[in-house]
Amino acid sequence: MRRLVFDLRDRGHQVGILTNNVVEWEPIWRRMVDLDHVVDHIVDSCRVGVRKPDPRIFEIARERTGLPAGDCVLVDDLAENCVAAEAAGWGAVRFHSAEQAISELNELLDRTESVGASSAAHGERGH
Repeated sequence: MRRLVFDLRDRGHQVGILTNNVVEWEPIWRRMVDLDHVVDHIVDSCRVGVRKPDPRIFEIARERTGLPAGDCVLVDDLAENCVAAEAAGWGAVRFHSAEQAISELNELLDRTESVGASSAAHGERGH
């Protein structure tokens, strides 16, 4: 998944972490994940006061990106979080395995980038 983060950034995408945690775990997961230096945004439930699947956390994350909801994608292992992300207008990929999630995310992004390029070619705002 680390390689995916770098690949996404190389493709011009913002990358963030949207996590449900408690304050006491923050130093532990940050050491484990070790992506602070490469992600653009970290939205941690213990810092913003709401947890997935609450729609407000998706709005907080979206506001931080400055992007429209339709340009945001959640990768998560819980179906309820993916459903909530989609209800907020985001794309969602349910994580079952790294290989599956990477494949589905790349397919989703390829489609989105194709639509964006097509829209830009027709004088519309692209993604």
